[in-house]
Amino acid sequence: MAVNVDIPELGESVTEAILVEWLKQDGEYVKIDEPVCLIETDKADAELPAPAAGILKRLKVDGDTILVGETIPEIQEGEAPPEQVSGGAGRTSRKRRV
Repeated sequence: MAVNVDIPELGESVTEAILVEWLKQDGEYVKIDEPVCLIETDKADAELPAPAAGILKRLKVDGDTILVGETIPEIQEGEAPPEQVSGGAGRTSRKRRV
């Protein structure tokens, strides 16, 4: 089953965000709460975490303007393919998660 990853409410006056950078590749396995992309508003930058574990399907590209509530990737829930299971080494970031 596909899970939508939507832009959440980011503040009272914030209605849109810019997709700055994908942190995960299209077709890559993501874990729950793992950041999948970086978004920017006129007030702050934030990482968008995965609400489920599974295979990421990008629906937008870097630089796109996205409205609050809009879906930017989907995650096809399921187990990681054997070749994508990693030892836990990952990127660290100081951006705020939403």
